Amino acid sequence: MKNNIGLVGGSGLGKTTYVQKFAEDINLPYLGFNGGTMDSIKVFLDRATAEGYMLDDSTFGNIVIHIDEAHGLKKAQQTSILSMTDDLAETDIKNKIRSFKNVIFIISTTDPGFFSEAFASRFDTQRIIEPTLNELASIVHLHASQFKSNSNKFPITLSQACCLEIAVRNSCHVRKSVNQIKPLVAEFYDPDQHGNNISKVSEALTLENIKKYYEDKGVDKNGFNSEHHKILKFLLSRRDSNYQASESVISNALSITNSADFNL
Repeated sequence: MKNNIGLVGGSGLGKTTYVQKFAEDINLPYLGFNGGTMDSIKVFLDRATAEGYMLDDSTFGNIVIHIDEAHGLKKAQQTSILSMTDDLAETDIKNKIRSFKNVIFIISTTDPGFFSEAFASRFDTQRIIEPTLNELASIVHLHASQFKSNSNKFPITLSQACCLEIAVRNSCHVRKSVNQIKPLVAEFYDPDQHGNNISKVSEALTLENIKKYYEDKGVDKNGFNSEHHKILKFLLSRRDSNYQASESVISNALSITNSADFNL
């Protein structure tokens, strides 16, 4: 049986990043697709042909094909992919048998319940759990060190304290935290002033400056702004009503990581 991988986990946990890093580590090209917007499996052939990953007219080269949001795949598409992931790894595309024996298929989803039993059985499924705060800080640090701007690597050095601060200001959400690197760089990087002197940007990204950046935007330790606080205030006001919402329930619902923010 071919070795195909399934990743299951909540939105924003970095499933796509894991797959891209895996492909990079094993030195194989990465081709990414979205199961919710994929019209036909013919896109595999079209993309591999356009990017030069076909060994010949019928055989795919050594590549990683990643289908994100795989729960969006139609039943007919799941059936077609089944034939690509079995021992023969062949299927009919555009009226010709194509070989996928060199392809590693990886699917990622937030909800595997949409898959048929046969489809799910073809993948060695791993569940992605939410990282601890320290693990999330390490993820932020990694993305900063590999940050790219205008197709050029723009490595930023962030201290552990800075990475932790970014994480807690973004509700300990992986995607939100990682996506904050770009606006932070834009805030402290002046091309006219700094040129290519990246060390000056890293020096400016101090813990004090990052805290001030979020405070100026009205973002507290839970990534909350004024609109979030209106919701929190309303929920807290209902704790003694017939619609009782305990602090633990509210905390889980709003991903509150810093209990001090209950003291409004």
